[in-house]
Amino acid sequence: MTESSVVIGSFTPIQLQKPVRQEHLLNYYAWLMASARCAASGADTPQAAGQIMLDVQEKIRRYGISPNFVSRRQFNVFPDSEEALGVRGGAPQLPEGFEDLLTQPEGPSLGKRMERFEALALAALGKWYGAEAKAPDDLIHVTCSGYVAPSPAQRFVSQRRWSSTTVLHSYGMGCYGAFPAIRSAVGLLTSPVLSRPEGKRRVDIMHTEYLSGHVTTLKDAPGDIIDMTLFGDGFIGYSAYPEDVFRSSPRLGPGLRVLSAHEEIIPDSLDEMTWKLGAHQFDMHLSKNVPLLIRENVLGFARNLCMRAGLDFERTKENMFYAIHPGGPKILDHTRDVLGLSEDKLVYSRRVFQELGNMCSAAVPYILKDVLEDPAVPSGAHVLSMGFGPGLTASGLMLQKV
Repeated sequence: MTESSVVIGSFTPIQLQKPVRQEHLLNYYAWLMASARCAASGADTPQAAGQIMLDVQEKIRRYGISPNFVSRRQFNVFPDSEEALGVRGGAPQLPEGFEDLLTQPEGPSLGKRMERFEALALAALGKWYGAEAKAPDDLIHVTCSGYVAPSPAQRFVSQRRWSSTTVLHSYGMGCYGAFPAIRSAVGLLTSPVLSRPEGKRRVDIMHTEYLSGHVTTLKDAPGDIIDMTLFGDGFIGYSAYPEDVFRSSPRLGPGLRVLSAHEEIIPDSLDEMTWKLGAHQFDMHLSKNVPLLIRENVLGFARNLCMRAGLDFERTKENMFYAIHPGGPKILDHTRDVLGLSEDKLVYSRRVFQELGNMCSAAVPYILKDVLEDPAVPSGAHVLSMGFGPGLTASGLMLQKV
């Protein structure tokens, strides 16, 4: 430990809509897709509409993520009441923004979706800070699912008249997005160039992932269905402190000291995972090679990450705890097998994935919260955290509970 050590903590998940059971989301998504396809094709008989529904249901049954893996998700673009979802036998209701499905079967424009993203991000910020919060020195806004300028973070800081708070945007990095944001917080707190003469006391980090805002209604390739049934919305805020500030504030509870960081781009993998602007939503591509590339590279990455913290992975892996981004069941399985870990080492990642799905950049903070709050994780324990995203980029942190 040095005087420049940084501790992260105060993880606060934000729920804007209650999570919905996965089986209800799958059934509702099938109805929405079938309705859009009927409108696009001009199906005008019960027989034609019924056949479209059967085709869509079969594809979702075959390619959708089973409730055995994901039990529920927060999916703000869909209704969260059983009545509106059609669960109790009534007619389902169209989602907000999709009311013109008959004339616009592909759903709302990208601009309309971003308006909704901005409103949700502002609501999450307001819910996290409340009415009487003290301004942070810096606010880092993390997302890969929305873009508008001025950003929701800038708009929020302006509304609060926090003139001394600097806003930093950490965008577009996908599932590994938490790690660059935390690295930025460490730099803001420890760099003599970036800090103030009196020093900084707190950098806040807020994730606003509105993945449901990119739901597609006309694309029904296997990859499209996997994406629409794998990802969920995630909103979470947390803070980074100089360790002396953290230790002088016992009400903050336990935290995670940042020991080391590492990031690398896996060679020859640039097109295996992409996230691009489409006409109506961001379009994701996940190659079937992604789990294989992770399997081939995860051991070397873990060793390098540990080495930067002065640790030997093979000697310490049994005593460490793990916060691995749950990109999907296969990614967690490959990571477990290649690193030679027992299944119980992935309990935190499995639980977050089971309860809320893949929340992109917000997932790792949720997992770190679980690790931090588990009394079975002792003070001084090492926590290895990593995730993967476009590039194909591997990124991670070595942390220590304090």
